[in-house]
Amino acid sequence: MFSKQSVARFCCHAVASAEGRVEAFDDHTVTTMPRNEQGGYDFCHACLGKMAIRCGWCERAIFIGDPVTLYMPSHPYVWFSPDVTFMSFDNQTVVGCGRTDCAHTGADYAGFWVPAGVKREGRWIAGVKPMISIYQTVLATNGAVVANDVSDMSEMPLLPGVRIPESLARA
Repeated sequence: MFSKQSVARFCCHAVASAEGRVEAFDDHTVTTMPRNEQGGYDFCHACLGKMAIRCGWCERAIFIGDPVTLYMPSHPYVWFSPDVTFMSFDNQTVVGCGRTDCAHTGADYAGFWVPAGVKREGRWIAGVKPMISIYQTVLATNGAVVANDVSDMSEMPLLPGVRIPESLARA
């Protein structure tokens, strides 16, 4: 029995199924890709793995769809791995993961790591899809906020656009 393959819209590689293993930095995850407006997929699983970055704090992989934090170092002389992604040229805001080792709480999530649909030097890059934080929502509604899973993009209020880290934009 053969499965029907489709061609990814952006990377033009074959995609056999929505669910697949994505690997980066000696780590892996299983991703289920959503269908785009044409009923196909935007990227293959291998290209999603190439868009992963390292957390600035624990250096583990941040995969497409993972929640991210944007923290600033509390000490000016903190050393970071060369693989770390910074949001600004001044290297002050570090992209970190949402794991409990790195994020103080789920309320600290700044957004989600998503494909930016931009190619730099032959490589597809990703960026932060900003979300309205729990803190901002509480202030705006002047009341309680209920979210079953703050790490689920479909449950959080998202802002338009994707912020591409300047370190990737100039690559």
